Amino acid sequence: MTKIIVFTDLHIVPEGGTIIGLDPVARLRAGLRHVNRHHHDASRVIFTGDLAHRGDAESYARLRGLLGELRLPYSLLIGNHDHRERFLQAFPETPVDAHGFVQQVIDTPQGRLVLLDTL
Repeated sequence: MTKIIVFTDLHIVPEGGTIIGLDPVARLRAGLRHVNRHHHDASRVIFTGDLAHRGDAESYARLRGLLGELRLPYSLLIGNHDHRERFLQAFPETPVDAHGFVQQVIDTPQGRLVLLDTL
């Protein structure tokens, strides 16, 4: 069976920022380390929006740096807190459809993953 790991609502903030007293960057970093340590058999990690709390370029740059630590392939999706153009500037390799939406289909041996842009 295909193993997929999903992270959602990262709400990455600029350096020094917190949300309700929590540091989303530190929490994501801990999650990525856990995946690298204990889930190397996963086929993919999917990160769904909201990737950045305010859709700002600095938060996307921080996210890109964090994802450099991940040893598995991943897919990114945006949500209502995200900003499509700024996201795509930071992640230009991300698949988009003919209309510029950040979405794709991934076929696995067990079925099809449909990743939708919910912005």
